[in-house]
Amino acid sequence: MLELIETGLTLADRVIRGVEELKKIKISRKTLLRSYYFEVTTNLELLNVINIEMLKTLSVNSPAVNSVFQNLEIQIGAYILFSEEKKANDLFEFLNATDNVEETEDETADDRQKKKELKSVKKAIDFTIRKITILQKLSSMKSEADAEIIKEIRLKMRVENIIANLELISKKLYDFNKNENFLV
Repeated sequence: MLELIETGLTLADRVIRGVEELKKIKISRKTLLRSYYFEVTTNLELLNVINIEMLKTLSVNSPAVNSVFQNLEIQIGAYILFSEEKKANDLFEFLNATDNVEETEDETADDRQKKKELKSVKKAIDFTIRKITILQKLSSMKSEADAEIIKEIRLKMRVENIIANLELISKKLYDFNKNENFLV
């Protein structure tokens, strides 16, 4: 259990350091959005090439699961979410854009219940950062004893929901680009 707490602090420190480093650089809004689009689409590509069905049988701390989750990036999304100057740097419009996202609510062997929800980009960013961070923490537990105290985790469902939210963010970034032209 101590290992889980230490890992959590390490990840929290990494996110905070990443946000602080980006604040120091003072990158332009255009570069920030271009970088975030790259982060989101890279995460989507990584998640879309894994065999999601295998997640039903793998432990959260298996080396394969850990390898995937440790390679997901959240620094730029965290910077956007934690930025204190949302209105000043004109991201307010983008963050409040909404769209439908379809998330799996419950998954059993035969039945998958999906819910459609109107969600803002800001909420989707928050969702993906929280869920990816938690999966990174859980997947990095090294001992089986630590993993045994964790409730059943439906990895497949969690990854599908992360993908759905990343797709919403990607779509809204792409739409926002039509007016802002930051992806050229």
